[in-house]
Amino acid sequence: MSVANYMYTKMGARKDHLEDEGYLATDRVMTAIGMNCVPYTKTTARDPEGQFWIQVNNVYSLTEVGLKSELAIMITDP
Repeated sequence: MSVANYMYTKMGARKDHLEDEGYLATDRVMTAIGMNCVPYTKTTARDPEGQFWIQVNNVYSLTEVGLKSELAIMITDP
């Protein structure tokens, strides 16, 4: 399931996915990483997927400088 579809379902715009196994699995993962209770709103010009990525950056304190400094660690083959 794409982040956009997950977000639209979470916000109530895609009720047809509420019982979908892809949505349920994604919600379990989001619950495990603490991203299922982040507040999202329909009263902004930012799309739900954009809101999600901003929250990810805020929760995990991701910055461009920090990502560049850790790039070698992220792409190392274990």
